[in-house]
Amino acid sequence: MKKYGFIPLLLALCLVLLLPAAAKEIGSADALTSLMNDPAAWSGDWTLTADIDLTGKTQTPIGNYGTPFTGSFDGAGHTVSGLHIVAGEAAGLFGVTEGATVQNLTVCGSVENTFAAATAETRVEGRYSGTGGIVGVALSGTTIKDCTSRASVKGYGNVGGLCGVVYNFGLATVRIDGCRSEAPIESLCGNAGGLIGRIYTASVAFPAVVVSDSVNTADQTLTAEDRNRLGGIVGYIRAEAGFVLLENCANTGSITAKNSGAELANYPFAGGILGRAELTGDATAALRVVNCKNSGAVESSKYAGGIAAYVNRAAACTDTATALYGCANSGAVTGGQWAGGIIGYSESKAAASPRTAVTNCLSTGAVKAGESAGGIIGRCCGFDIADCIALGGVTAPTAGALAAKTEGAACSITHVRYADGIAASIVGAGTMHGTPTDAAAVAAGDLANPASFAGFDFETVWQMGASAPMLRESPARFVRVRAYTGNFADVKPDEWFYDYVGLAYAYGLANGTSASAFSPRGSFTVAQALTAAANIHTAYFGTSVPQAYAGQAWYVPYVEYCIRFGIITRGQFASYDANITRGEMAEVFAAVLPASAYAARRDGMPKDVAKSLGCYDAVQKLYAAGIVGGDAGSGNYRPGDSIIRAEACVIFTRICAAAKRIGSNQT
Repeated sequence: MKKYGFIPLLLALCLVLLLPAAAKEIGSADALTSLMNDPAAWSGDWTLTADIDLTGKTQTPIGNYGTPFTGSFDGAGHTVSGLHIVAGEAAGLFGVTEGATVQNLTVCGSVENTFAAATAETRVEGRYSGTGGIVGVALSGTTIKDCTSRASVKGYGNVGGLCGVVYNFGLATVRIDGCRSEAPIESLCGNAGGLIGRIYTASVAFPAVVVSDSVNTADQTLTAEDRNRLGGIVGYIRAEAGFVLLENCANTGSITAKNSGAELANYPFAGGILGRAELTGDATAALRVVNCKNSGAVESSKYAGGIAAYVNRAAACTDTATALYGCANSGAVTGGQWAGGIIGYSESKAAASPRTAVTNCLSTGAVKAGESAGGIIGRCCGFDIADCIALGGVTAPTAGALAAKTEGAACSITHVRYADGIAASIVGAGTMHGTPTDAAAVAAGDLANPASFAGFDFETVWQMGASAPMLRESPARFVRVRAYTGNFADVKPDEWFYDYVGLAYAYGLANGTSASAFSPRGSFTVAQALTAAANIHTAYFGTSVPQAYAGQAWYVPYVEYCIRFGIITRGQFASYDANITRGEMAEVFAAVLPASAYAARRDGMPKDVAKSLGCYDAVQKLYAAGIVGGDAGSGNYRPGDSIIRAEACVIFTRICAAAKRIGSNQT
């Protein structure tokens, strides 16, 4: 019988051709400078195999506006030292990146941009110049992850210790995650940040920009007569379309912005996390600052805020809430005119829901201003204040324990506490807040008494410190919107699903089939699942779902919402009235939140979910995160079975309340 030996060889060759190309290795200064000088290589994948010292080497940025770096660069934990970049337009180890990934890298040395801009608004063929220790300008789709900058950075505007400009006018999210700046910065024309100088978006990506789990530790000072905006994380944000998210970031360095006031329209803005934000133009433009902390002293000769100096939301920006949630400031805040423990000066003209708000925030730093100072907000225009605590002293001619002035647009002040004596009144001046609801001073001797803070969520958001309340390290993003008081007669306290149904109801994720019945063993449809998914997504991001119009099925807006935000694809389900299976349920709820919300806490996998199944990756993700499990005894997930209402509530609550997730020692 004739043997066809070439067939296995051909198959092996085909397999080799199908495998992704291995990253090319860089192990010497000569190899790295070779990459710097070879635009043809800027689309490749590269990995450092050793620390690199570039001292004495001629250096130019990797990537520019004409030919951005579009590949990947993995520092593999190594350091590039002796960096000495002197360039125009875009300056950094990487000049311009687009759709690129730069990760696991530390840089030391210096970066200087020689582009002689007249102001921070001077453009290079329609685009801004930028200067950063790692990246000068990050375009659409760029990811910068687990990088540290120790390089001194200098430019004529738009200067950041890590990245000068994040510029997203494209279709893909820009992500900066797990980064650190120890870099002193100097910006001659304004817009400077410990991490990022400027973020500018007009993007349909959701989110357009995410900056997460990143920190600045360097003291930063900005002296500029124009565009003087300085933040511990970001100096200036302008969102004309798209959602910008700053999450789990921290600043420990002092932040000082000053000038003579010669440019009256551009007074200094200094914020522990953010200098100035403008949200304008499109309905999708929005900003969320979540779980961010500042401990550095903040000072400006005009506007100063412990978290943000200035936030402006235009009337057109209606799709997504602009809000600060779970933020804490312990640094002293000093403003020449306006100062706030959380925000120095706010203005929101978007009066309709979703509202603009400062929620579950804490300020313990002293707040002082030449004219107006507030324990939470200096000038409050259209910003609601809820579930906040102010403990630092407030000193100014016009001072308020929570707000210095409320003017311009109505706001509400609800469920707040402040240390007795920090100011003479809750609001220093203004009548745009109505009557504060559940707002009370707490005597010094009662600050450590939980009873003084009745109604605050001490299970997932707050914790009692030695002398006063403090925010948890990562306050929960989800809040209880109502109380469960045994509403459903068919949900008995001794049944396994009792706590889950109660929590799902409290979080507003599940309702009964009547006022007194939940039908825990009843069926759960695709439409109901997508409604719950949309509700979780809106609670996390502050978006909203429109009402169904006359003649439209009630669930259509929820379906369209899930399609818009990538939770499902159009045509994924043949019928929205059909019962959803357990496998389909996993596929939906594994796509609701960012990957960081599904942190793995255990190994393993239900044995009846084969890799060939379309739901395999989703079940694995939820199983590893402790959100789903297998049947007691068998360990099976039963992906083809219809899910019942009680089982659905388990998934909801474990997504929203991490304390309910299965731990490594549970099954």
